[in-house]
Amino acid sequence: MEYGVFFGIIYKIIGIADPIVIRYINVFSIAIITFMLYKITNIIYKEERRNKIVILFSLLFIQFPLLSTFVYGDIIGLMFVLIAVYQTLCVIKKEKNKILHSVFAGISMGFAILVRTNYSIFLIATIIYLIFNIIKEIIKTKYDKGNIDNIKNELYSKSLNKISSTVHLILILILIF
Repeated sequence: MEYGVFFGIIYKIIGIADPIVIRYINVFSIAIITFMLYKITNIIYKEERRNKIVILFSLLFIQFPLLSTFVYGDIIGLMFVLIAVYQTLCVIKKEKNKILHSVFAGISMGFAILVRTNYSIFLIATIIYLIFNIIKEIIKTKYDKGNIDNIKNELYSKSLNKISSTVHLILILILIF
């Protein structure tokens, strides 16, 4: 059922049942994959030089043009997975719109699994990462030694905010799965 349902929806929307449409969608997906790799690297490292290196290597990656000619769900599924990873990192690293990012992460992961069920491995890895992030935040607040009253209360309130948004994301991802 995997990618057949997804491609059937695309064919119904466009109205053309030609495999060339999927090839064009694959090329568009490769552009989105390159952009998402840039955004993920920007969130993790925040160095423009590394971001440019990631773009260069992803454009020189020979498998992308080769896989874009096949009518298969690998490229499209990878695009949705990278969108979900980016949205998950936005939930963890940023302070704004956490619920919106969580919903987009869940929807993107759901589409990735719909297109290619092998991407459920990314769902499991994301849930494990989020659980470890919750444990890290709990440990950080529990074993704070400096200026115990002020810093501990501030970290505790921030960690509860992060933990609640992380739990929301886990629940959305589990519902998608």
